[in-house]
Amino acid sequence: MPHSTVIAIFRARPGCADALGAQLDRLGAIGRAGPGCQNCAVRRADGDPATWLLHARWRSPDDAAAFFRAPAVGDVVDDLAPLIAGDIGLASFVEEGAYPRLAA
Repeated sequence: MPHSTVIAIFRARPGCADALGAQLDRLGAIGRAGPGCQNCAVRRADGDPATWLLHARWRSPDDAAAFFRAPAVGDVVDDLAPLIAGDIGLASFVEEGAYPRLAA
């Protein structure tokens, strides 16, 4: 069964970096408690305290989709919106087997 990985990069508005980190920590805790979550980590960028990374891995794409549909996630996303500067860098990957499949 394929695994699903989501990577998101957030940049905080001036003066909001710590608050953004706290909200992302909430989001990470919801992810870790969710069914099928294999890992959900929040990290602050080295040398740039306004930039944050969320890296999450689920047992399946369906588990990842269920996470994003959860009402608690919607609540955190609403709280995140005023703290974020610009767009969120978001990428999703589906892994089949032991290694990600590479396209030729």
